[in-house]
Amino acid sequence: MENRIGLIAALCVCALAAAAENRPASAPSDHVRQLLIVAPGYWRAGDAAKFSFDVFDLDAGGKRIHRAEPGRVGEIRGVCASPATQRLYVSGHEGMLCYSWPEKKLLWRKPVEGAKSEQNDAVTVTIDGAHLYTIRHFGKGLNVYDAAKGDRLRVIHDNEKNAWGRFSQVSHDGKRLFAGKCDGGGGEVFIIDTATDAMVGRFKPVHEPVRFALSPDGKRFVYATGIKRSLAINSAADGKLLHEVAVPAWDGAVAEKASLQWMALSPDGAQAWACDPKNAALHRFDLSADPPRYAGRVETEAGTEGLMFSVDGRHLVTGKGAILSPADGKTIGHLADEGGKPCPGSNSMMALEGETQTGRIVRTNQQCAPAWPGQ
Repeated sequence: MENRIGLIAALCVCALAAAAENRPASAPSDHVRQLLIVAPGYWRAGDAAKFSFDVFDLDAGGKRIHRAEPGRVGEIRGVCASPATQRLYVSGHEGMLCYSWPEKKLLWRKPVEGAKSEQNDAVTVTIDGAHLYTIRHFGKGLNVYDAAKGDRLRVIHDNEKNAWGRFSQVSHDGKRLFAGKCDGGGGEVFIIDTATDAMVGRFKPVHEPVRFALSPDGKRFVYATGIKRSLAINSAADGKLLHEVAVPAWDGAVAEKASLQWMALSPDGAQAWACDPKNAALHRFDLSADPPRYAGRVETEAGTEGLMFSVDGRHLVTGKGAILSPADGKTIGHLADEGGKPCPGSNSMMALEGETQTGRIVRTNQQCAPAWPGQ
């Protein structure tokens, strides 16, 4: 099994080089390619004896270039990668795994330490690639891991009550970790100093942010507000609410229990998109305007959860596998297997920018966040 894990890196390198020969003329560079990692979405992976990674080349129209089976870690809760160390991490309720992208081998796979109540949720990695943070899904606080060996170093802020949430992100300067808490009561956001683990701030959002992103300049905290059906922007410095943009009603729209949770922020921070699964719609927000404004909706497949921009911002991929133009939301393609059969995305996706010749990771999107660590 572990030998097969390592094949993903080797085959991705070969596929990157081979695909360069057929690079579309409109692509901006022959030196890098836009890739998408798709892991099983929430809940589905928990019922499977094993799970697979699908790796798609967005510059080749979304064609799958490899499928691998890294091994079971339970229900998948997060995927992240470190350009600094060329390592990719997957967290699940039952454990976490790591493998080296260029060295073609699984480095470690470890079970969750402690009781079941300490199951991992979302994972994020520091900019230097030295430490991992995972939210303790049914426990209190966060786990801090040695990213090289996978050993848990400590648990921080376990004096907080349960239900920390499902997402966290390290700021673009690497100095702060933002973690959202979903407690059924509106939620809270914690700001942690990555050098000391000290909590340096906390604020109440408009409503609990299941998914969020920091703007490229690190000044704004952007999130969809769930049942409040809006996009909100808070100051990343002190948590002050700066803007809230509501989704307007339209004929036939369902508002009751129609939550906006999954969102994506463009790499330049100029626009945000949010999923409206119950209404089979995606909503677009123009963040370049002052104040930010609602920019319209696009019909999509019912039940769509999960959104991901490519690192260069030219593609927007939905959890159902549709590839959209961020300019107008029109469908321009679909993820597909080697034979052209459409493939789904998921709500556990990550975008990579890889060197064409070596396959090395240049930049990555951390879940729904903009390009990180940036150019």
